[in-house]
Order: sequence, then structure tokens, then C-alpha cells
Amino acid sequence: EEADMFGYPSREAFVEDHPDGEADPFGYKMDLGRKGSASKSPKEESTILEAKKDKNKEKKKKIVPLKQYSSSNEIIVAKTAKDVARLCVLLRQAVDNDLSRRGTCTSAVGLDVEYCTLEEDIRDNLPAMLQIAAPGGPSGLIWLDKLNEHGRLLFTDPQLEPLFSLLSDASVLKVGVGVLADAKNLAAWCGETNPQLVGSLIGGVTELSSLPDPRIRDKISLRVLCQRVLGQNLPKRKYHGKKQGCESKKAFWRADQLTKDMKMYAAHDASCALDIWFHANKEAHGAASTNVTFAK
Repeated sequence: EEADMFGYPSREAFVEDHPDGEADPFGYKMDLGRKGSASKSPKEESTILEAKKDKNKEKKKKIVPLKQYSSSNEIIVAKTAKDVARLCVLLRQAVDNDLSRRGTCTSAVGLDVEYCTLEEDIRDNLPAMLQIAAPGGPSGLIWLDKLNEHGRLLFTDPQLEPLFSLLSDASVLKVGVGVLADAKNLAAWCGETNPQLVGSLIGGVTELSSLPDPRIRDKISLRVLCQRVLGQNLPKRKYHGKKQGCESKKAFWRADQLTKDMKMYAAHDASCALDIWFHANKEAHGAASTNVTFAK
């Protein structure tokens, strides 16, 4: 039959009368490549299919999963003033060794702060954990929440003088992402709200974004910087399991105990910042100026 019940020509009749697909009022032209005279042979179709498979294989080869970030730094948790004093001795030794090894007058530590809320104050910028990572030394987790007055005596308690000495030393740069805000929050938590005096409490505060590196810009997370500069993936997980599950309810900075994941989470934030700082400087100025132990 050359026409359907409405009097329109059949597809076969139209294609036979219009081999080039001209004058296509019935929308048959779009199908000529599949069913008309221009359709591909099975061999051609097979060749195209194989080419697509090869292309997909090449794409998969290019996507190489990043190695997970880890640090060789020992993780030390300090919950009392005596713990903090012992930790600061190790941190200072690592800094002095770094200065001696590189023959410079300036070293650096990675610094970060984790926050929580208190029942009497619902603000979300209350420091609960202070993390400090030293080059070739430990990553210290100073659990402010467990110190006297939840760490409010950070700069006035005589037992914490070794920590204050390290924090106020401007020759030891405190590097990180958002570290300026962390320093202000620490000072405010301890009663100092004058921004001009923050530097006297915590000296040498330096944002990673201050590095003259095109990969490092403001408002970029530490995890993205780790990928760009170190070529590694920074794990950001405080617990394993489902949200609102048993493990997640334990993963907060005022808990009685720190889980292994929480320790790694906090320590890596400080050590990764330090590794990025030295790695970027090494690329910019040469290995001699930043001969330190990097992340594994």
C-alpha cells in the first residue's frame, strides 16, 4: 500500500520518490539516516561501536583516584595543663630542630581550631580543640574543653606558659586555612576582644592563601588545597556509619572520649596545612630552604 487510511503516502513510497530527503512535510527525513538509503551497514555500525568503547576506556584510564592523605606525625592528646606542658616541650624541640636543619630564623607549625557549643552560650565559635602540628614532630590536640574553664585561661594560667610562649612567638609562623579567624576566636574566648592585640597573644599568624601560588586562593577549603598542592585526598570524616547513628552522636568535641576518626580528623587538619605550606615553598624556592618531613 502506498497510502495510509488518511491518504498520506507510506514511508517506503515517500523514500522511493524522494531519495535525497527533500520536501519532507511528514517528518520522514530525520529517519533516512536509520531506515532510508543513507543507513549504515552492520560492519560500519560495529566499527563505530568499537570506537566508542575505546574512547570510554581512555577516559577511565585518565581518572586516577588520589592517594589518601596521611601524616607520619605522632598524635598526642593533651587534656590537662601538665599534658599541654609536656606536649609543648616536644613541639618546641621539633621547631628548633627544623630551624637548625634549615639554617633559618623562621619556622612554621600548622594550626587549626575545632568548635563546639556550651549550655550557657549557644554561639558556634567557641573553641573546643586547638591543633598544632610541628615539622618532623608531633601533631598535638590540645583539648581546650577539658582544661580549666574550658580553656578560657589559655593565656593566663601559669601552668600553660609553655603553650603561650609558643603561640606568641612570631618567628614560628602559624599556618592554616582560616587561621586568622581562629586566632581571633581564641583570643575572644580568653577575654581579649581587641583585634589589634591578637597578634601579641598569637604571633606569626599566616594564611595559606598568602603564598604566591596560583593553585592557592582565598575561600578554598583545606581539602581542595590538599588535592591541588599535594595531589592527595584529605579524609574529612569524624565517624563511620550513618548520620544520626550511634557513632555520629559520639562524634562531637565535648564528648567524654575522642574516637580514632576524630583524632585523625583533627590532627590531619593541622599537619596537612603545614605540609602544604612547606611543599609550596619547596617548589617556589628549592628543596634547600624547606628540607622537612612531608606527608607519606
